Amino acid sequence: MGLLSEGLGLDMDRLKNTCLDARLMILSNDEYVSVEHRVLANPSKEPRVSIAVFFNPSAREALYGPFSELTSPEKPPRFRQFVHNDYMRRFYTRELDGKTLINYYRI
Repeated sequence: MGLLSEGLGLDMDRLKNTCLDARLMILSNDEYVSVEHRVLANPSKEPRVSIAVFFNPSAREALYGPFSELTSPEKPPRFRQFVHNDYMRRFYTRELDGKTLINYYRI
């Protein structure tokens, strides 16, 4: 996460407790683009391994949104702010229509 922070020109600890999903795209104000997750058939005979990573911040009511260091009048925020609980509620109640949740927070 330190290298990702450095790539954005931020302090090394800025992304310390951030999950690598669509929220990283929001926090970076579209500097880092998240790929759409999908399942593909494995053409290899070797087993494929997936690892689930869970992010459970202690500041559930804190506001999340693009880092202020990455926004300016020339590059305005591309996403609105939200609280973690709202994001998770929307994540677990959204329809399985293939649309990404990130579009809900896009300005």
